[in-house]
Amino acid sequence: MERKHYPAWPEEQEDRRNSSRFKLGEVEAIMLSDIFVDPVQLLNVGRLGFSVRSFICYPSGKAVTLKIEGFSQMKGHVVWCARGQVGVRFDEPLDEAVLLNLILGATLQHPARKDKVQDVQLVPVPLPGRRRGQRAAEHQP
Repeated sequence: MERKHYPAWPEEQEDRRNSSRFKLGEVEAIMLSDIFVDPVQLLNVGRLGFSVRSFICYPSGKAVTLKIEGFSQMKGHVVWCARGQVGVRFDEPLDEAVLLNLILGATLQHPARKDKVQDVQLVPVPLPGRRRGQRAAEHQP
């Protein structure tokens, strides 16, 4: 069986570990492939991929889909499998809003963290180089 190489996205060219990953405290999910429907625990997630705890060791390059209740299906390819964990790279980088919702949802769902998060409020943060309320099209660097 020939292994396929999946080229890095432009922002991933220099160092694939540059992308932040967030531990989620084992969120329940389903990972689908052409053969298996695998109940897994999502361990961490970032814009470029995720890792899960699974009893199945998927071969590198295997196409999979991650299903989490309340979210769209996320497609990717297996990059590694070791010690009961599987690492997957998304086919397309995850949208930042979806990533934020995953992190907040996991934080609020996790019993050990639930009492530490009282009133979560999202505060817009201005991008560097722009004045508050200025649109990107109006910004002249």
